Amino acid sequence: MTVHPTVDPIDPVILDRFTQLASQVLGVPVVSVSLMDDQRRTVKSSYGPGTPDGASLTPLLGMRLKDSDGRPVGTLTVMDHRPCRWNAQQIEFLRELAVRLVAQVDIGPVERMM
Repeated sequence: MTVHPTVDPIDPVILDRFTQLASQVLGVPVVSVSLMDDQRRTVKSSYGPGTPDGASLTPLLGMRLKDSDGRPVGTLTVMDHRPCRWNAQQIEFLRELAVRLVAQVDIGPVERMM
């Protein structure tokens, strides 16, 4: 298995700070950071409650994380139990947060995914 050099050694406390901040600022109950390599996709950080009985979460907005070679290496995704309309400021906040996450863990540029 080929493991992306940044997937395994990332300090989870760093990722947890990003997911918690996104949840608090955007007012969504769940935020996750998933990273992947050639063989697997792993949720490296998830902030927020589980789903109540009968409820489901919907990915509402996500930012694709890419390494310096342009390969996708993960996502920063916010989720809720209800549909939501995002304004430009909220989208820009999540994009900027994703850019800072990528810089913090040194995995390259970020691309918006909706």
